[in-house]
Amino acid sequence: MGDAAEGAADDAEADDQVRSFRQGDVITFRRVVVLDIPTEDGKVAALQQLEPEATVVVTQTCDLVRSIAERPTIQVAPLIRIKDEQRAAPYREGASPRYVWLPRLGPDAFIDLDVVSTISKRLLVSHDRNPGVGGDDEARRFRLAIARKFGRPALPDDVAPATKRLRARIGQKWDKPGSAEGSLMQSLLQVRLAATPSWDADNIHVDLVYIVEAGLLPPLGDEPLQPSPGLVAWFGEGRTSTEVAERIVKVTDDADLLWLWARLGEAWTDLCEAAGVVGSFGSEVVGADEFTVDRYWASAELDIDYLSGPGA
Repeated sequence: MGDAAEGAADDAEADDQVRSFRQGDVITFRRVVVLDIPTEDGKVAALQQLEPEATVVVTQTCDLVRSIAERPTIQVAPLIRIKDEQRAAPYREGASPRYVWLPRLGPDAFIDLDVVSTISKRLLVSHDRNPGVGGDDEARRFRLAIARKFGRPALPDDVAPATKRLRARIGQKWDKPGSAEGSLMQSLLQVRLAATPSWDADNIHVDLVYIVEAGLLPPLGDEPLQPSPGLVAWFGEGRTSTEVAERIVKVTDDADLLWLWARLGEAWTDLCEAAGVVGSFGSEVVGADEFTVDRYWASAELDIDYLSGPGA
């Protein structure tokens, strides 16, 4: 058998092995090189040669399982351990787009997405493999964390602690669809964040946009609808989200319904707290049929595992 035929046979065998790999798999490959800037003679030197405990596959599974002839390389990131619990705890909650938690490997196990390397698939199959994420929920969370890093602007780390109580409230009520607020949570597709003046500013105002199922809210007319005086009197100086939700499921008037949904959005947003560069908040509730594409691209999704809007 000639060299070309032997190479093709080797690749076919490697292709069979690669098909068992998945995004998030941990492999025993232990070398990551960080390159320095070119020198005057055009050469590029290695700034660091890291030797992590292992590396983790970040390439999407659909690209990973394609043949070596089609996609000869994949991307991996180093597995690191963050022993300081005060640092690790917020990272487990998604405080930084750089570090992604691997729960199957322990509370201190993360990958560092600032140090992604490209390797040959032939290297991949020559090392032991262990699943780093388990089940659909963990795999989805891992996939979204990578998308957050590379598929959209990274939010400031302060967004996570600022919205912690809101995210906890959504998780708490999502599991109780029998309650008024829980049933309304089921219609919530996404929560999107828009920053003023920008995410890079030293002091940011964040508008939270709650996107609900199309057709749930009455259509917006040319003139703003006015709520009934009795409803305004009932609301007084404020009501809890539970009280507002209980009123929403009973109301039939379009103007009252729109006004109450706006108050519910405000009650949810009141759970957010200023933190670091995030100084203040606003809120809006909008139907998916009213939320425009330009607003979508100008905003970022708040990571909430319970919600899965179109395209999530």
